[in-house]
Amino acid sequence: DRFKHINDTLGHSVGDLLLCEVTERLERIVGDAGFCARYGGDEFAVVARGRDCIDLARTLADSLLEEMAIPFRVEDQTIQIGCSIGLSFGRRVGDTSEKLWKQAALALLWANTEGRGDWRVFNQTMSRELEQRRRLEDDLRVALANGEFETHFQPLVSVKQSKVTTCEALLRWNHPENGPVSPALFVPIAEEMGLIEEIGAWVLQDACRACASWPADIRVAVNL
Repeated sequence: DRFKHINDTLGHSVGDLLLCEVTERLERIVGDAGFCARYGGDEFAVVARGRDCIDLARTLADSLLEEMAIPFRVEDQTIQIGCSIGLSFGRRVGDTSEKLWKQAALALLWANTEGRGDWRVFNQTMSRELEQRRRLEDDLRVALANGEFETHFQPLVSVKQSKVTTCEALLRWNHPENGPVSPALFVPIAEEMGLIEEIGAWVLQDACRACASWPADIRVAVNL
């Protein structure tokens, strides 16, 4: 986790050495239970087989999480990373390595989505919900350009003055096919995608435009 941040702040040479240290810990934990390899970038794959492979995988995952949580020491730098893990199991004849890898990758994505630093086991519900999320990400990219966002205003009332003194701007997304989408769903996605600043600027502008037509003593509040 956060490997890109290490490369960006400490340099790629430190990042390369860190990957070597990670590899040593992986090999030490996995041992004779299976084998491990760097798949690409900051991703590693561990393959293990056995009669009790589910228990074995979960035990390995717990051990890896514990080991990766221990700070690394690279070129006089103390580096804290941690990791996230996706698990998949071959239960039937015909479960190819490609299929298992895809399932593990989806489980890893799920682990990252739910906050990192943990492991998740692949299931079919996970696959469907991740596909819905991907579609939502695609739609969110064009929502601002297509004018699908709206600003609603929640009045804040002064008890002492017995009147509205401020209106809080609330962002709403009216999806052309799915209808209203909860901000609790799309705002975290927009943050992860790096769109939240652009959306925040739009809300600020739209709220100020609306406020300009209100009575002079009513303010507007915008969360950024």
